[in-house]
Amino acid sequence: MWLLGYPEQAELKNQESLALARELKHPFSLTVALLCAGMLYQWCRDTKLASHCAEEAVNLSTKEGGFAQPSAMSTVLLGWASSQQDRKQDGIALIQRGLAAYRATGGEQFRPMYLAYLAEALKNNRELTEGLTAVSEALTLANTTGEGTYEAELHRLKGELTFLASPSDLSESELCYRTAIEVARKQSTRSWELRATMSLARLLARQDRREEGRATLANIYNWFTEGFDTADLKEAKCSGPQT
Repeated sequence: MWLLGYPEQAELKNQESLALARELKHPFSLTVALLCAGMLYQWCRDTKLASHCAEEAVNLSTKEGGFAQPSAMSTVLLGWASSQQDRKQDGIALIQRGLAAYRATGGEQFRPMYLAYLAEALKNNRELTEGLTAVSEALTLANTTGEGTYEAELHRLKGELTFLASPSDLSESELCYRTAIEVARKQSTRSWELRATMSLARLLARQDRREEGRATLANIYNWFTEGFDTADLKEAKCSGPQT
């Protein structure tokens, strides 16, 4: 529901899932529910709630034992949250540790997403070459397996990293953002489309194409009917779309 552009409905289902898992008192089910909740909060850029869910999932995995894959996955999520809270190096180390543990279990399904977490953390720490390497690995893996959940966001992150690495050459970043928007539109993932369009609008503003960026952003912003208190929609509104 979040990917499709319905943040409030996503949160409603999330709360129902957590409530049911707690009612069942089944540790593995609760761990999975917490991981899904943490993923949603990561998408919503709610660092505090993502961290809370990850910590509880890690603790459950440790307490119960035998939850190797959920433990690795929650470690990655906890690492992302740490990297957003002025603990960049610690967060990067946690993500890398979780990724290694996840691969050791044979896990592949979520690697593009977790590599995106790593790329974002590396970007925030200005480790741009390493960030681009993570994005490249994730895109190659997504193309190989056909897992496209994070494809649009990966192209957007590539554009962000490329801009920071070569701020004088904006054409490559613009191409990445437009590719991200195209992928998101094909998938009907409105939330990824909004985020990629915000990145494009900021880039266009640097080229004295502010009105073009505002118009493009307004088109996708005006599609939304809920979730206006979430980080992306608040940021988009501040960027100036006319509703």
